[in-house]
Amino acid sequence: MSLPSTACEVVATGLDHPECVAVGPDGVLYCGGEGGQIFRVEAGGGAAVEIANVGGECGGIALDGDGNLYECNMTKVVNRISPAGAVEVYSGGTAELPMTVPNYPVFDDAGNLFVSDSGDWELCNGRIYVVRPSGETELAFPDYLAFPNGMALDRERGWLYVAQSSVRNVVRLRLRDGKLEGRPEIYASLPAYAVPDGLALAAAGNLYVSYYEPSVILVVKPDRSFEVLIEGAVHGLFNRPTNVAFAPTPGTLYYANYGGHELGALPVAEPGMALAYPVLGRS
Repeated sequence: MSLPSTACEVVATGLDHPECVAVGPDGVLYCGGEGGQIFRVEAGGGAAVEIANVGGECGGIALDGDGNLYECNMTKVVNRISPAGAVEVYSGGTAELPMTVPNYPVFDDAGNLFVSDSGDWELCNGRIYVVRPSGETELAFPDYLAFPNGMALDRERGWLYVAQSSVRNVVRLRLRDGKLEGRPEIYASLPAYAVPDGLALAAAGNLYVSYYEPSVILVVKPDRSFEVLIEGAVHGLFNRPTNVAFAPTPGTLYYANYGGHELGALPVAEPGMALAYPVLGRS
């Protein structure tokens, strides 16, 4: 049985159509807005504070162990934002293949930042980059993915999960020693009407998939079966939950309410897979 809309809790409002939400190791929430705003929300919810403006529309975000935030931006770069709000370009791709639609970043334990680059909606030309701790960018996976979007890393089992929005599935790639190996394996084929956007992995292996359209969060189990966690748009409460992220302590799943101006939270009965917050040693 799926959760009722009354299970949704608004933890922050007054945002500009947040596309993504990320959680730091201290439980502090971060999200970006359509106008390039970077917002910070204290653990548990409260007033959203704009800490920087990067220009362009914000996509996915990730954090390192020093509190720096890495933001995929529609200006075709990944920005790095310091805790004080200073902004610098962290990567724009490689000299031969600049980024086109950087969408979502994920750190591994070694400090490698994997970035999905969605490409064109109607073409299978999406790819994945990796930015090494040294700052060097490499092509991690070539351009034949179908609008790769949100990602989630299974740090224990060595899989990188990737939502392919335009073909409505989730694939996974083997990750070893900072490199993606082999061909993508179709992990879950989703309903034909779905546009999967964000992913969050639970410690036990359940994969939470949030949809741009319709307003649904789905749970894909390790046996590849799935069930609906919650569905049905509610204005100002649950509307196009594009990305999801687990709280550091068990019991809460945050979602970005792209169809409105809120960050929301849902009760879940399991903890998330612990994220990597590497210390890169770069100022």
